[in-house]
Amino acid sequence: MEISEADQPGKFNPGIDFKKRFEHYNRFDPLSTFDPAHDDTYQGRVRWFARRVSPGARVLDDGCGQGVILAGLAQRPGIHPESWGVDISENAIRKASARYPTLKFRCANPDGTLPFPGASFETVVTSEMIDHAWDPEALFLEFSRVLRPSGSLLLSTGYHGFFKDLALLLTGQMAAHYHDPRSDKIRHYAVNMLRPLLADCGLRLVEWDGMGRIPGLWKCLMVYAVKA
Repeated sequence: MEISEADQPGKFNPGIDFKKRFEHYNRFDPLSTFDPAHDDTYQGRVRWFARRVSPGARVLDDGCGQGVILAGLAQRPGIHPESWGVDISENAIRKASARYPTLKFRCANPDGTLPFPGASFETVVTSEMIDHAWDPEALFLEFSRVLRPSGSLLLSTGYHGFFKDLALLLTGQMAAHYHDPRSDKIRHYAVNMLRPLLADCGLRLVEWDGMGRIPGLWKCLMVYAVKA
């Protein structure tokens, strides 16, 4: 079987099935519309990001989905009008554009790369997305490419650490959490895994925190890194 260039090892390709899954997730019916009120970490994530975004900064929200994080940031200190939300899902971009017509949204390139020249943004935000990425190193290299020198990467993803893993083990939930064959999460991250990955992509971890539940059992890992 012939292998296309996009499928060669080391190429950043989110995959057809992956895209189909998110097109379905963002399908046009009321059940697929994201309601921030039903996410108990949404407001906290927006506040955490907003405190680390300089007023007037050009922001890229990668994996923006239906645009709620970018919209939340736009309501706070104010971001540059040339800020963008990007997603691989065409349905998500259509829904985001209809929901927030004053903000800018567009699809990622077919190979998963970002449709912007280098050094375009002061801040890249990505919320609850990297755990779905097939090639996180290629993803972080793209973030580094589009960031200006000393620009910031702000991300959230599911929190994982010793005490949470211990709680999962003791309650018999470890296998279901990490190996559910129906889950769309590909990877799980702890701080000690992210730090060297960021460093290899020209990004230095400055600060991290947890959000949701109690310390050590957090729902979200919050990370602030800068382009070295």
